[in-house]
Amino acid sequence: MAKLRAPGEPVVVPSVDGARRYILRTPNAFERQRLRGETTALGARQHGMLTVLLQLLAAVRDLLPDPEDAEALKRHTDRIVDVIERVRRFAAAPDADRNRLYLDVRAADRSLLPLADILRQSPLESARVYVAMARDEAAFTGLYGLAAARLLLCRVEGEDPWEPARPGQAPPERVLDGIEDGDFDVIAVHMLTASSVSEEEAKNSDSPSSGSSAEGSSTARSTRPRKTPSSKTTRGGSTSSAGTS
Repeated sequence: MAKLRAPGEPVVVPSVDGARRYILRTPNAFERQRLRGETTALGARQHGMLTVLLQLLAAVRDLLPDPEDAEALKRHTDRIVDVIERVRRFAAAPDADRNRLYLDVRAADRSLLPLADILRQSPLESARVYVAMARDEAAFTGLYGLAAARLLLCRVEGEDPWEPARPGQAPPERVLDGIEDGDFDVIAVHMLTASSVSEEEAKNSDSPSSGSSAEGSSTARSTRPRKTPSSKTTRGGSTSSAGTS
């Protein structure tokens, strides 16, 4: 079977504005479960970026079912499929390219915000499911990034640097308070990927992998949109299309 990255291996996460670098360590098995436990205990739920995008695709198709909407439907679906392909390239990328490709995904995802705003006003069940999933994903990503920084941050380089006074010292609250919300999102995506099977290891595995590292963890657990329930009420919410903003 393919192996996880070695516990303790450093993970370098540049900030969104490029002014800082967060140096974290890859969690061990206990820490991986601890991070998920702390995040889900706060009510956060992970779906994955691809899963949310595929639900967005399904909702848009429900929103524009008529033949006269074919041109608009193609325009919107092409944009969503473009973001999906960018997410998949990010998931398959080597570590050296991952931050650049993540920022590319983030920018492309933001281009879908007007479409997400339209769906938030829609009474369609598939749209309501999408909105709830995107809200869940945004909450999970931010909280996971905060939990990862609290547990695994080793030092901060660049603007307003921080070094622990002794090995293994947890970052003080002032350091965590100085991390921008967008940076917690980036930290979450990188750490979820670092905690998963790498693309190269998956290809060399004796047993087939269920997907690339980011797709199986930070990106998606499934490539199918959730079936829309016929009688259950879905919670509403508001967030960006893929929960990365």
